[in-house]
Amino acid sequence: MSVKFHLVTLFPEFFESPMEVSLVGKAIDEGTIEIEFHNPRSHGAGVHRQVDDAPFGGGAGMVMAPGPLAETLDPLATTYRVLLTPSG
Repeated sequence: MSVKFHLVTLFPEFFESPMEVSLVGKAIDEGTIEIEFHNPRSHGAGVHRQVDDAPFGGGAGMVMAPGPLAETLDPLATTYRVLLTPSG
């Protein structure tokens, strides 16, 4: 039996290499787990696939726009989710 993990990230290439080594890599090779990457940028707006927006109420910095993230998560509605905050 294989367990499938869905990893939602703006930087899937950052995670591809670490997933190929150590115990995770062995589990993938043996077919124990599968990992599928989902990039919210594929649902981003405009030519640059923008996924961030200015914070509500102003202030410095940028925040993730809810639209691209929601569109990325919609097909995964029946999965368990672990959402991390900026502080981890």
